[in-house]
Amino acid sequence: MKPRCCCADFPDRKPHYVPLSASGSGGIEASVLNSLESGDEAICCVNGLFSQRMHVIAQHTPATLHLVEAPYGRPVDPEDVRKVAKGRKIKMIGLAQGETSSGVVTNIDPFRQVADECGALLVGGRGGYPGWGAPEY
Repeated sequence: MKPRCCCADFPDRKPHYVPLSASGSGGIEASVLNSLESGDEAICCVNGLFSQRMHVIAQHTPATLHLVEAPYGRPVDPEDVRKVAKGRKIKMIGLAQGETSSGVVTNIDPFRQVADECGALLVGGRGGYPGWGAPEY
C-alpha cells in the first residue's frame, strides 16, 4: 500500500519529503502545529521521550487529543490506535518511527493502514539511525 500524500494538490500524487533546517523537535513542531486547528481530533502515540514531545507540542493546538501509550521501550500497538480512532473523525496520527530515546523502531506500515482507514494524516518522526533511508515507492 502506498502512502497517501498530505499534499494532494500535487498532480503526481507521489509522497513528498520536506527537508527542514531544524532540529528533530523543530520538525515535530512544524508538522504538528501546521496540521491541527480548532475542531480537529488527533491521536498521539507515545512510547518514549520524542513521541512524548510530540504530544506536548500537540497540546499547544486547539485540537482534541487522544493519547495511546506503550511502556517505555515497546512500540505502540496499531490495534490500540485503530480502537481509539473508531467512530471519530481523526485528522492526524502522530508517532515517532525511530524513538531514539529508547531504541524502538516502529514498523510504520500498520499505522499507515490505520491512517488510511480513517482518512488521517500520518506524522511519523524519524530518528537518525544509520542505514535508514527514505522508503522507495
